Amino acid sequence: MKKGVIFGTMAGVMLLVLTGCDGGQTLTCTQNQEQDGRSMEAQMEIRFTNDRASSLSLQTQVSVTDEEDEVYLDSFIESMDELYEYESDGVKIDVDSSSKTATVVVTFDFGKMSDDEIDDAGFDSDDLSYETMKEEMEDTGFTCR
Repeated sequence: MKKGVIFGTMAGVMLLVLTGCDGGQTLTCTQNQEQDGRSMEAQMEIRFTNDRASSLSLQTQVSVTDEEDEVYLDSFIESMDELYEYESDGVKIDVDSSSKTATVVVTFDFGKMSDDEIDDAGFDSDDLSYETMKEEMEDTGFTCR
């Protein structure tokens, strides 16, 4: 059960309704977790134009200390691929991995996405404001600035 905590957190974060801020602003949120020889570092950067999120980038790095946990890394990568397997010009996923570390970067360019694609990605196309986003991220354990 404990092994799924990092997966659960990342999946929950990725599916949250995300929101934004005033024109030209950027919100950066970070979260670090360690458990049972595994660590996860996540950094989210959201850019805003006219109090609406214009782009979001989430970089997540998961590391393990035990070779047996390499299966865990494979599962993490697969879950991120499955979460955003639909096609959209506005969504890009980059994966880099080694035997004990996986880094996944998911980037959303909301300007290239339809409202339906934004909604399908787990966001609320009607509410992409700064204050709501900050509150949602802090409620899930992120520190935002």
